[in-house]
Amino acid sequence: MRMQNWKAIRPRKEADWELYDLAKDIGETTNVAAEHPDILKRMRQFAEQSHEPVRPGSYSDRTRHERDRWAKWGTTRPAQLPKRGKMNRIKAKNLVPPDQLKLVRSSSENRSNDRLAAYAIDGNPRTLWHSQFSKQLTRHPHELVIDLGAEYEVRGFWYLARQDASWNGAFANTEFAISNSPDEFGEPAVRATFKKVKTAQAVDCKTPQRGRYVRVRVLSEVNGGPWASAADIAVVGTR
Repeated sequence: MRMQNWKAIRPRKEADWELYDLAKDIGETTNVAAEHPDILKRMRQFAEQSHEPVRPGSYSDRTRHERDRWAKWGTTRPAQLPKRGKMNRIKAKNLVPPDQLKLVRSSSENRSNDRLAAYAIDGNPRTLWHSQFSKQLTRHPHELVIDLGAEYEVRGFWYLARQDASWNGAFANTEFAISNSPDEFGEPAVRATFKKVKTAQAVDCKTPQRGRYVRVRVLSEVNGGPWASAADIAVVGTR
């Protein structure tokens, strides 16, 4: 608490108040609370009147927070996954080539932290898609609609969770639907409940279905959070 040249401090919750005369003691070396009880009493009253109890807060939008957090670490871009070292990958036969896949739309992506939805289908496990961080703006289901580039007979899918130390957004209950229209999808071709593992996980369609477009709908996260993330999503099929 400041009042003219006086400065009052309560360093801890249960500690006594301290008082310093900055006109004579700019370094705050001598506590003069005992010599000026009336001044300290007045300043304590000001402090009590202006105090508001601490209450939990929440982010309405974490964009600026994330930008500032990374800037404090010396960069405005997020830390990338290691360029070397062992990294799980999706390796299977009859995968639709990742360079042929195109993202039609996504329900959510974290642009400020370079976690774009397109990274979920780029075939590179060192990049990842993550939905927005804000709990107010983010909730399940999360969706990706993918263009396979041509009509395929789709027999199954692969999912690879993010390859860093975090589990935020890792898929749990998930649906995959197939269609020849990017805007209309019927019943899911397959439903899956993915495990909390970093290795690639496969799910097969009970009956192969033909279509050019795939909708991935994430219904829940392995830790019960509101997010979705993926290092890689692959489609098994033949033209």
